[in-house]
Amino acid sequence: MNKENHKRVIGLLFALVFTCLYVEAHVNNDFKMIRTIGKQERQIKFLKSYIKVLEHGKSGKWKRCT
Repeated sequence: MNKENHKRVIGLLFALVFTCLYVEAHVNNDFKMIRTIGKQERQIKFLKSYIKVLEHGKSGKWKRCT
């Protein structure tokens, strides 16, 4: 392997390392967003069920403003 090929191989290895780091950061961010979205979905589901409880409560006095 001559000097020119050696430089090319080192450059490609650096590119591969930086590409892997870039992809890993984005994949971790995607997983974080998926967890956040799941948490928000559970909170929305809870709030909807809480509204139903208030609407169909025993007193019947609470009404949703629409």
